[in-house]
Amino acid sequence: MIIYLQNRKRVERVPDRMWITRNGDIYSIVSSAKMNPCMGNYENEERAIEVLREMFQYIRSGKKTYIMPAK
Repeated sequence: MIIYLQNRKRVERVPDRMWITRNGDIYSIVSSAKMNPCMGNYENEERAIEVLREMFQYIRSGKKTYIMPAK
């Protein structure tokens, strides 16, 4: 699957690993990609988990692309 990143400046293939990190009040979905590990930033952990879960569902259902939500 191909992911259009939240900053709308890059398209990435699904990396091997993705996880949520916290930096102050921002929760980020980051990946094992070397060039641009940050895939998107969200205002709370619940939203970041929701986005990560949606990405997993897209992968699982065989969809070809995913657009990271702006918020």
